[in-house]
Amino acid sequence: MKKIGTLILLFSVFGIFSAQKNDGLKISQSKSQYSINDTIPKIIYPQRWENNKTLVLLNEQPTSLASLTTINPEYIENIKIEKEKFNFKNKEYDSKIIVKTKTKFTPTFINISELISKYTHLKKEDKFIYSIDGEVVNSNEKYILVDEKYIMQIKVVKLDNVEENLYLIKILTRRKENLNKANEIMIRGNELSMIK
Repeated sequence: MKKIGTLILLFSVFGIFSAQKNDGLKISQSKSQYSINDTIPKIIYPQRWENNKTLVLLNEQPTSLASLTTINPEYIENIKIEKEKFNFKNKEYDSKIIVKTKTKFTPTFINISELISKYTHLKKEDKFIYSIDGEVVNSNEKYILVDEKYIMQIKVVKLDNVEENLYLIKILTRRKENLNKANEIMIRGNELSMIK
């Protein structure tokens, strides 16, 4: 319960996450309410916090906020937030998030570039855009660390309407919501099938 309270504190300080009990962390960009009766789409532009230069240290290793979405919160031992300007490796930051995982947690951390190279057919010269749990990540893929064991699916989509080889890489984690959807049984007419 103490860990959930710590996570909630983190979310309220930065206003960029929404917690889901035992369901991972999810970046939330909009707090607007939507309705079936809406007739005009809501347009969302980058928020002030998206330009905030926050350093995230995961077990003392620099990473990105997006990396936190790929770690099961049950394995987070401590989160410390320092909201003051400082320099790290000759780069200035506005704040720092220090995340320490439990000692029994044995992740296989790998950056996105290594993950894509290991599991897909893409070549080094191929370009890609990627998302984690449906959220496009606008960070250098070399700095996004993911727990390889927590990745459920990597879907590679070649974008056809572009001049060069450009791919969309959709990464899904083993969050409860994703597992439930992947294992959902759909009944259509007289057939019974598993959605994969």
